[in-house]
Amino acid sequence: GAGIAGPFLLQLGSFFPHKNLELSIESYARSRARKEGVHLVFLGGGSKEHSSQLKRRCEELDLSEEVHWVDGVEAPAVPLVLAAAEALLFPSRYEGFGLPILEAMASGVPGVSSSCACLPEIVGDAWQTCGPDDPDGFSAALDQTLFDGEQRAERIRLGLGRASAFTW
Repeated sequence: GAGIAGPFLLQLGSFFPHKNLELSIESYARSRARKEGVHLVFLGGGSKEHSSQLKRRCEELDLSEEVHWVDGVEAPAVPLVLAAAEALLFPSRYEGFGLPILEAMASGVPGVSSSCACLPEIVGDAWQTCGPDDPDGFSAALDQTLFDGEQRAERIRLGLGRASAFTW
């Protein structure tokens, strides 16, 4: 969907500074996921100035081929893209709630979140969390979520259970 081929990680939401998308980029650059051909997709929209800075950072890290920026996806297509992702990245410094995390969990998609604001309460023990300025930790958590089969299955199982505990 949305012209995305092959396995991909998803960063879902607006492109604004508090979303801390730099952490996703820096972590991805260090990850085994990148070496294994898993791409990184940013799905959302927002500040043109901020997204230009983020795209420049991708160029500096030589990630332009592997990182994709998608905006203008119709709302009904978003759950399909989410369900197709290998994992959701949620590095935000501030969130009112973090609904995409529950949507991912309910879709059987594991992920990694920052340890900021309300996010640890939402992810519970289903996902690993990392500090918002720890790309090495975020990258390690991401690679474990992707490539450790037993961990991955457990995170998916815990996520499905966790999502069912919340009411829409």
